[in-house]
Amino acid sequence: HKSDLFKLFETINLSKEDILVDIGSGDGAVLKIANNFNAKAIGFEINPFLVLISKIKLRKQQNCQIYLKNFWRAFPIPNITIFYTFGHAERIEKMLKLAQIQANFQKMPLLFISYGFEIKNLKPFRVSGAHYIYKIQPKK
Repeated sequence: HKSDLFKLFETINLSKEDILVDIGSGDGAVLKIANNFNAKAIGFEINPFLVLISKIKLRKQQNCQIYLKNFWRAFPIPNITIFYTFGHAERIEKMLKLAQIQANFQKMPLLFISYGFEIKNLKPFRVSGAHYIYKIQPKK
């Protein structure tokens, strides 16, 4: 999974200009690798044990934040450029709707990255390994 993330972030040219939000950030692995690309990385996790592990693993990382919070209650967040998530088909559809609301709110496009699950009836902008990358444009 680690090498897949490096390849993904190279594919999308992740940089210090990006703000990546990881929904269900688990142990912080995605955040740590995103931070290696100098991106600002923000994670949301509802499991206190995983948040603790993340905070320990990420304590020396700059521009990494992890919150013990349900993303649905923290939303919207200004200037997200990348929305990263892993989940089953039903959850992905719900997350996609949230990403669209986010793009509309910030009036700028964002990349929606789904790890392991392709979205029905939507063509990926790119595919990198098991990551499906969608470009979400704001709607008026």
